[in-house]
Amino acid sequence: MSDKIDMIYDLLKQDREVSSDFRKEVRQSHIETGEKITQLSIDTSHRLTQIEATNTTQNEQLAEHMNRSERLEAMHGDHEGRIIVLEEPAKTMGRMKKWLIGVGAFAGAIVAICKLLGLF
Repeated sequence: MSDKIDMIYDLLKQDREVSSDFRKEVRQSHIETGEKITQLSIDTSHRLTQIEATNTTQNEQLAEHMNRSERLEAMHGDHEGRIIVLEEPAKTMGRMKKWLIGVGAFAGAIVAICKLLGLF
């Protein structure tokens, strides 16, 4: 019976050692996992900081672009009005030239007919 008891004690001792080793492995695994999570958290924090800086820069550039676009639109409106004012006399002169050429051609035709008929 003493052998059985010794054997049971030995088995219990081995079980405790195995359990103790297993707990140590689990504890070490938890520590490593915690360190990885901490490192990922730090990396994520750095990325977010960089994204915020980039976002701020892009927002400033966008505001500047919008301001320039608005100024260009205003300048375009001014230029469009000036173009209309500058083109209008040229169009009027073109119409007058055509009308005068037409009148001249008509008068020339009348003079030619009168010469043929001997009226001049």
